[in-house]
Amino acid sequence: MPKNSTTLTVISGTAEKSAACFLVRCDGKKILLDCGSDSITGAVPDLGKIGALDAIVLSHSHPDHIGGLTAKNLHAAANPPIYATPPVRSFLTPISIPTHNLIDLPLQG
Repeated sequence: MPKNSTTLTVISGTAEKSAACFLVRCDGKKILLDCGSDSITGAVPDLGKIGALDAIVLSHSHPDHIGGLTAKNLHAAANPPIYATPPVRSFLTPISIPTHNLIDLPLQG
């Protein structure tokens, strides 16, 4: 892919309340928007199929948007920084996300 192109790939999240997970490729970077778990089956996207990520951005704290952030998935993604607002961060602590990977986003702006 040329360095100055942008693509959006739906990894999962097209069914009602399934695991939201979208890959943005922009200027040679790979950014994951959300990494959820399916609210019925508990299934999570396999980030091992995506490979190393430059960042993960979390939109909000519902399980179908953050439930796929497992130790296995983060390791498969090369432990990228995770961008989230402080309220979303508060939901990540119980699932053992390394705090050095977390970067605060402003609530707006």
